[in-house]
Amino acid sequence: MRIQYICLALTLILFSPLAPAQWVQTNGPYGGWVTCFALSPNGAGGTNVFAGTQRGVYLSTNNGTSWTAAGLTNTYVDALVHSGATLFAGNGDGVFLSTNNGTNWTLANSGLLYTGVNSFAVGGTTLFAGTGDGVYRSTNNGTSWTVAGLTNHSIRCLTVSGTNLFAGTNGAGIFLSTDSGTSWTAVNEGLPRASWNPIYFILVNCFATSRENLFAGTDDGVYRSTNNGTSWSQTGLTSYGISCLTVSPAGGTTGETNLFAGYNHLQAGGGVFLSTNNGTDWTPINSGLANVGVTCLTVSGMNVFVGTLVPGVWRRPLSELITAVEGSSEVPTTFALEQNYPNPFNPTTVVSCRVPVACNVTLVVYNLLGQEVAVLVDKQKPAGRYEFKFDGTGVASGVYVYRLTAGEDVATRKMVLFR
Repeated sequence: MRIQYICLALTLILFSPLAPAQWVQTNGPYGGWVTCFALSPNGAGGTNVFAGTQRGVYLSTNNGTSWTAAGLTNTYVDALVHSGATLFAGNGDGVFLSTNNGTNWTLANSGLLYTGVNSFAVGGTTLFAGTGDGVYRSTNNGTSWTVAGLTNHSIRCLTVSGTNLFAGTNGAGIFLSTDSGTSWTAVNEGLPRASWNPIYFILVNCFATSRENLFAGTDDGVYRSTNNGTSWSQTGLTSYGISCLTVSPAGGTTGETNLFAGYNHLQAGGGVFLSTNNGTDWTPINSGLANVGVTCLTVSGMNVFVGTLVPGVWRRPLSELITAVEGSSEVPTTFALEQNYPNPFNPTTVVSCRVPVACNVTLVVYNLLGQEVAVLVDKQKPAGRYEFKFDGTGVASGVYVYRLTAGEDVATRKMVLFR
């Protein structure tokens, strides 16, 4: 009888279906709602993940395995951004900065006439802050701020795409500045009016940029512009109040992007959607995500992180969600090294290449003195198309050379890091 039980147990183990891939909750942080993320290199080849919460900033140096308090205790943090060697946090009291990963913080409000800071964006050496009364600009790492327009508008989100600065507002739509906020133009063609008052546009909550695409998350789904905001069209994700967007480079030959959208709704719940074709089609990816009130998203390395209303950060490998994170299933017939995009860039850019045969692939970034700056890949690869991300955080502005070696084929191009 005992042998029968043992055989039955082995049968159940061997033939029971494996647990499906799903989101896994990390061990913390325990600071209430998770409101925002920021990323920075940790100096050891990894990434620091910062989470802003209702009760301060938390830091994980091990992909969410553990979290530690990183200052601003008992402070509601609305926005985070990392620029150069400085971490910035925004809330109703203004801007705080830390140069030691949150160990110490300094209030940096000089010049701010309105201290309710909702969002940040970085363009070159300029830092922008979106507030409840317009956009502010700092060109000295937060030491002082000047008004950068759109006063009398509540700014919900900001993003920099190339040399363009976009601002999403609380009812006035989207504005574009091509001169760092000196002047602004409304770019609302295709955006819907608010159902509760046709005088206003739908609320714009977040942005994401990838290649020639600019995505806006609104209270009526995700909208896309392929012409720098001149016009907008609704993607396949409609009737959802989108709270956050993030992108991850994808393989393939059409320049498409893995686009993640998060939403939360007190009555309808929430969740995460994924589009692998620039918003045409969307798939819900909520398996294991017990807390679906999604407030923020980020991609760090090979993982996607989700922050939720019910306290917690959830993590999932990109490889579970996307069949080819690095390479395309289509085998190219020629060797090629493509121009990085965006270029100029700050602080990250993507380098694409085509490798027609299986071989050792090496992609190295050098400065103009020929000194090695970063090795993006050095390993055996099958034939395919690949995309590799270069993070220039902590690297000086200037012209750099990237060199691809694949077997006997060699190609070199230049990239420009502009802060």
